[in-house]
Amino acid sequence: MAMTKEKIEQYGNELYEALKGNYSIEPISNREPDSTIEDAYAIQHHFLKRRMDDDKSKIIGKKNWSYFKSCNGYARCSST
Repeated sequence: MAMTKEKIEQYGNELYEALKGNYSIEPISNREPDSTIEDAYAIQHHFLKRRMDDDKSKIIGKKNWSYFKSCNGYARCSST
């Protein structure tokens, strides 16, 4: 079962706070053993969005962001 939007935001925020506070957290996969790759990408998306919004950070790389544009980072989508 996919994570709820609230859980995704909670973990994304937790990762962001750990980055800002320079501390580590227990791996999310240990706490959510049934999480999916889609959940992980959604958490990453929330984390990066918060980082860009709060810190005005620029994300540079060759990552394909079409997954997030079409799914808002919370739903499972197929790339056709």
